[in-house]
Amino acid sequence: MSVASGYKNLSQSEEYRSFRNKVPLQKICVDNTDDKLWYVYDTGPKSVRSPLLCLAGASGTSDLFYLQLQSLSAVGIRVIAAGYPGYSTVLEWCQGFRMMLDTLDVDTPHILGVSLGGFLAQKFTEYTRQCPRVASLLLCHSYCDTADCCSAMPHSLNVVLPSASLRTTLAELDHHFCLDHSTVPCYNFAVEQLHKLSSAMLCSRIALSRDTSFVQPHNVKVPVTLLDAFNACDVRERAKSSLQKSYPSARLAYFKTKDTLPYLTQQLQFDVFVRVHLQEFTGTVHDPFGS
Repeated sequence: MSVASGYKNLSQSEEYRSFRNKVPLQKICVDNTDDKLWYVYDTGPKSVRSPLLCLAGASGTSDLFYLQLQSLSAVGIRVIAAGYPGYSTVLEWCQGFRMMLDTLDVDTPHILGVSLGGFLAQKFTEYTRQCPRVASLLLCHSYCDTADCCSAMPHSLNVVLPSASLRTTLAELDHHFCLDHSTVPCYNFAVEQLHKLSSAMLCSRIALSRDTSFVQPHNVKVPVTLLDAFNACDVRERAKSSLQKSYPSARLAYFKTKDTLPYLTQQLQFDVFVRVHLQEFTGTVHDPFGS
């Protein structure tokens, strides 16, 4: 049965309410200013130094991974979901992310990045290549060049548009709303989370999304799994094709449906893909499982 069954919004579900009651939301300040707070959920054995670390897309928050935070930690994996603050450049984001990892005593996470989150994860892998801080990457509906997802976005967008229009733009970057009845509560939940982002945060997410930047794959020397769907959107297909060409040795995991929230709408299959990816690290220095 769908996790969305019986609800108009997943925030109404007993499972989400139980998660919020049991798992504290940490607010982590890494640069001595309250306007740069990371919002973090941390579940599973804290002794693990190579956890699964989830990063949402431009329109998302750490709450979107509440199912993985519960289900994967239940099998012994340390799972962290991190909502990132309002950085205006990729370099600033990478510097802040590294400090956040240090605060959590995380050495080399396995980063699960969705859309913009996946792009930033690749850039962080590049940024720390001289002293590696990433064990592996799982990239869901992501891209390796910002031109693949926002070439038509106006440069002055964050100055001209009001918050409502900014939210619409961010939602369109991450979702194409291929809905059926069973997935509506999941998308309602995603939209609700989007509305929790401040105007400054919205502008920051758009600035990061439109930053003229690309990944140099030869600098990303870690195992990669690509999680994607058979999507009819031309822009999405271009990004997917470019990502596959950049990582020809990557594992490919496909979802049968076109929705862009598989961690919510297809949780069981999504979790299986994640566990298969992580299993090869069992017993190694990058083991995400607790003893």
